[in-house]
Amino acid sequence: MMTIHQTLKKYFGYDLFRAGQEEIVSNILDGENVLAILPTGAGKSICYQVPALHSDRFSIVISPLIALMKDQVDALNKIERTSAFINSSLDYREGEKVLNDVANSKIKLLYVSPEKLDNQFFAERLKNLKPKFLFIDEAHCISEWGHNFRPSYRKIKDLIDFIDFENVAAFTATATPEVRKDIVGQLNLKEPKVFVKGFERDNLSLNVIKTTKKKDFLLKALTKKSVPSIIYCATRKQTESVSSFLQSRGINAQHYHAGVSNEVRRLIQDDFIEDRIDVIAATNAFGMGIDKKDIRTIIHYNIPASIENYYQEIGRAGRDGEPSNIYLLFSDKDKHVHQYLINSSYPSREQIETVYSLICDHGKIAAGSKSDKPIEIDKLLQQQLLINEINGSILNSALGILENSGYIKLNNNFAKGYSVKFSLTPQQLRKYTKSISDELSIDILLFLLREFGSSIFEKKTRINIDNLSQKLGEDKYECIDRLEFADGQGIIEFEKPSSFNSLEISSPRVKKDRLNLNVDTLIKRKDLALNRLDEMVNLVFSKECRFKVILKYFGEEVTAYTCGRCDICSSTQDTFSIEEFIEEKILDTLRESVEPLSILEIKNILLGSEATSEFMHLSTFGSATHFGTVDIEKSISSLIQFAQIEKLSNGKFDLRQLKLDLDSNSSKPSDNYEPYLKLYNSLRQIRKDVSEKFGQSVNLICPDEVLKEITDKRPLTTNGLMSIKGFTTRMFNKVGEDFLNVIRDINEAEDQNKTLNDKKMPDTTRQIFDLVKKRYSLKDIASFTKLPEAVVSMQIESFDLTLPDLIIDSLIDHKKASKILDTIQSGITNIKEIKSSLGSDISYGEIRVILAKEKVSSSSKPF
Repeated sequence: MMTIHQTLKKYFGYDLFRAGQEEIVSNILDGENVLAILPTGAGKSICYQVPALHSDRFSIVISPLIALMKDQVDALNKIERTSAFINSSLDYREGEKVLNDVANSKIKLLYVSPEKLDNQFFAERLKNLKPKFLFIDEAHCISEWGHNFRPSYRKIKDLIDFIDFENVAAFTATATPEVRKDIVGQLNLKEPKVFVKGFERDNLSLNVIKTTKKKDFLLKALTKKSVPSIIYCATRKQTESVSSFLQSRGINAQHYHAGVSNEVRRLIQDDFIEDRIDVIAATNAFGMGIDKKDIRTIIHYNIPASIENYYQEIGRAGRDGEPSNIYLLFSDKDKHVHQYLINSSYPSREQIETVYSLICDHGKIAAGSKSDKPIEIDKLLQQQLLINEINGSILNSALGILENSGYIKLNNNFAKGYSVKFSLTPQQLRKYTKSISDELSIDILLFLLREFGSSIFEKKTRINIDNLSQKLGEDKYECIDRLEFADGQGIIEFEKPSSFNSLEISSPRVKKDRLNLNVDTLIKRKDLALNRLDEMVNLVFSKECRFKVILKYFGEEVTAYTCGRCDICSSTQDTFSIEEFIEEKILDTLRESVEPLSILEIKNILLGSEATSEFMHLSTFGSATHFGTVDIEKSISSLIQFAQIEKLSNGKFDLRQLKLDLDSNSSKPSDNYEPYLKLYNSLRQIRKDVSEKFGQSVNLICPDEVLKEITDKRPLTTNGLMSIKGFTTRMFNKVGEDFLNVIRDINEAEDQNKTLNDKKMPDTTRQIFDLVKKRYSLKDIASFTKLPEAVVSMQIESFDLTLPDLIIDSLIDHKKASKILDTIQSGITNIKEIKSSLGSDISYGEIRVILAKEKVSSSSKPF
């Protein structure tokens, strides 16, 4: 058997563990329960992957995101297929294949989503397969005192009780002492070994930018050197707005949030990892488990809800150890948005009373009575809750309060299963089986009769659907369909585990105003969330080293610590943030005021002075309390210097009408404006990068009027570019080749799109074309588009004939392509004959693609 160091070398290529990893691995293999707090990028996944790969049986990893599972499984299987995942992205047959591989000892590490733990049948299958270790990634999700709480994580303890694991190990990147204690309690870990490793990241530079002109800052920050980048936004709508804005400025960006379909999200993830997308504007789910080491920039478009959230998200940058920049964009509105979200996530007493009454009414529970059967939180009840403005967060909190107060009992789904009771007598059943022609229905009924005898006529009897389907050699869901049909015919009473959560009214129903509720926990949670938000705001306005504040928050001793890289340590915070923040507040103040203001009035308004209480209605009143009068006076002088405000004859100040930016009022025709703007901004970005490199002004590199002429004429050759009036050899030496390359790239992309538009291709065809260009496999394209491979291959065949230069070598596995080519070159060209010759491993779709390519040119694109 290999040593743990040999396992590390074989699967990960490392000779030595990082600090702390070997100790964690050894404790797991020694049978200890473990809680490991390791920062993002510190290699926590190796701490559970090595023990799993080293052990004699398979282990389970509970992981919250499909992307996280896919990335880790793909990375492990590059060396040898040792791991797999089961989640909502797999259909029933794919999931069954994975479980069969586990049973046949082909899989050592099985990744499972926490939502799968609802399925009793699935839990029983896992138990029968006898897993060795249970690993819980992102374990902070189990704690309501932590960030990103997920109720599905609370089911993990039921799984631990249900399955006899040798030991349990939980991992997270961020957990305060309070959250660590809660994780241990929620999982009921016995005497766990707790490991907490350092949170400093010496290659990250933290910067706080106080501004309301956030989109302008994005254009400033997102240079060629700053990508790949992630921009975290508070809402789905903002991700879409930000990505659209960046696209209009020539930046290769996409948005990502939970409202995007699984297939499209996977495409975006893959494109980002493979550098086909430079910037992702996303909600905070994106990035968890994404294995991309060269993210150069993280920008928080809005302030996160806590330092835990912030630290975990910035940890996705610079995992390759190279310097990376972190920007937090802050405006006053950000805090108010989070306060609203917190208030809407914690129920009032009135809301708890509403939940209680609706559940009792739904279950037809009379006053003074209890439920004699579980009440399902089904779609009808959910609709009633929504009508009464009870969202999912409020419902979960309200149910927790009602359970802790003794009024309801939330059911454990592992106690549920399938059950059957025959409604007919034995004689009637015999007659019924003779009258139907469906052999599977007859086989199921006779099997149940043989298995359980007369007892199944007398009471509901628990049945094992997995055992039933295996004994009959039939698909499990086909068996369930037949049982449901027999139930509908009145032949049997068939019950199956509900897809909804259920509960019971555990004490007699009382009037809602007599509920004796334990709201202390609720109040504590809400206060904790608000306190965490305050801690995050304090980080924004802190005069201490940014990393020092973070390290202190997580309980590390940092008395004399400075990181030397953040905006505080490097004294760069005033260059963009403070001065611009105050300038914006001054402009907003003058904009909202009905009359001009003196310097003293402006200062008092921004500082929230009682001397200007008549201006308390202004949104900027007290908005600059973290700054001094000198900062405000400096900003006023700057605004005067740049002619944004003006001094009137009475000595007071007012806004000055600003000139419009010529670039925002292009004279280009509307139908040609977007491609013009895209090219112009791309050329301008190249010019900006070069100006920074040489320390020269942008107009010295290439004047605006010359840049616009190049955009108009789009020269494709050196001679064409040099013929532009005003463009010199000196300029060409600095930007010429880059200019030509970007013009050619944009022209090529537009030509391909024009070809598609001229053919009036439908959306699905265009999607297939884009996926081919992005070098996805035929199987993946069929999965993304939900079309059969045969249909997809026909579309690709048309691309081959009309676009012979289209590269398609990624569509089909190299070995399969070679077999098909050899068969064609042997003289067999009929698709059916080729299929017959090659067998079932190769599909008609794969053959059609190769045939089409051969028709165009047998040697133009070797596979």
